[in-house]
Amino acid sequence: MRRPGVTVVGMTGRAESTLAAHAHIVPSSAVDQEACPLNSAPTASTTAQMALGDDWPWPRSTHGLS
Repeated sequence: MRRPGVTVVGMTGRAESTLAAHAHIVPSSAVDQEACPLNSAPTASTTAQMALGDDWPWPRSTHGLS
């Protein structure tokens, strides 16, 4: 998954995930619970992912990227 000179960014809600373990930068999109009363329909988590994605690219200097 890693290549020399390539920075891997893994947006995930689980810091212990395989994706997070292999990424250089791991912005958290964790949510306490979904909007669904049964906590099953991914509403809050997908909104968090979209919000993080919409804000990309973050300032490269903040994250040590060139």
